[in-house]
Amino acid sequence: MKNLADEIPQRAFINAQIIQRVHDSTAFQAAAHEVSSGYGIRDYQFMSPAYVASLLYCLLVVPRQLFVEGNEIFWDSQVPPATISSHFAIKTAAPEVLEKSSQFLRRLRNAVAHARFEVDEDLMFVFRDGRNVVDFEVQASADHLMAFLSDVGSKLANLRPLPSLVQ
Repeated sequence: MKNLADEIPQRAFINAQIIQRVHDSTAFQAAAHEVSSGYGIRDYQFMSPAYVASLLYCLLVVPRQLFVEGNEIFWDSQVPPATISSHFAIKTAAPEVLEKSSQFLRRLRNAVAHARFEVDEDLMFVFRDGRNVVDFEVQASADHLMAFLSDVGSKLANLRPLPSLVQ
């Protein structure tokens, strides 16, 4: 039996790219309406906290747990500070967290992995991390998170080839 667990981050990124391309199509909208109506939900929005949180988990938490050497390459790669500041409002963070993108990604990953986040009805996310005292708190809208994940996810998706998908 082949273990496909290490392909989850790459496949999650590919799935998100596919969904983004068809999200506005009438077929996608009809399917979303049909399924949500079956659950008695009117005006269901697919781009919901669940969708964003699942991508965060698959693209930040899963690779950190699965990849050892590959993970070091990914987490040590430098995401420019401008990328972080353009997508997140920093409420609380030590200077070294902002100076080293690997520190920022690790703290964001911790917040996601331990469900230390809140999201409001406007899809504004607040992420927190810290052992006894919250010393990391950032905020981002779902749109900014999706743009950030597109940047980070593309690096992760290209970290290693997908042998089962590449012929």
